[in-house]
Amino acid sequence: RDMDLPLTNLVMQSGGKFYLLLPNIAEAKETIEKAQREMDKWLLDELNGEIALNLAMTEFGHSGFKPESGGFGAILKKLDDRLQRRKRQPFKEALAGLGGWDENAFLRPANFAGEQPCDSCHKFPRLCRRCDKDREWGKVIPNAKYIAFFEEETSGDLPILGCSVSL
Repeated sequence: RDMDLPLTNLVMQSGGKFYLLLPNIAEAKETIEKAQREMDKWLLDELNGEIALNLAMTEFGHSGFKPESGGFGAILKKLDDRLQRRKRQPFKEALAGLGGWDENAFLRPANFAGEQPCDSCHKFPRLCRRCDKDREWGKVIPNAKYIAFFEEETSGDLPILGCSVSL
């Protein structure tokens, strides 16, 4: 969406992975790097890093799909190698600065100001906003017939990464 490309640029999506075919330009690399930084920060802040999104990319020219170059399989192999390397450093974009690891970024806020930890997740005070939302949505999901995605954070019922959704 950030690069204004059609859904047909989503080449494959399966097994918890997705493959995008992007133009080999600096803007594409910058967009992927920005997405990784934003996801690392959001997943640490909102979910205490319980899940991670790992992005990897590889460049190739017009001959990349040709059999004599190894074809699409060779591209996927190179990409998987880079993805495995990225998985060994989860949240790197949120935990490191220009000079290396930022030790303070590893410390997650745990000041409950005298309140008890959340009965559900034990990571935030009281019944935290996230768990309360999970409980609320858990009541709605079994009867939902549709899910709507919105590009604006305020248009739907649940804001997620600058967008929103409604059931």
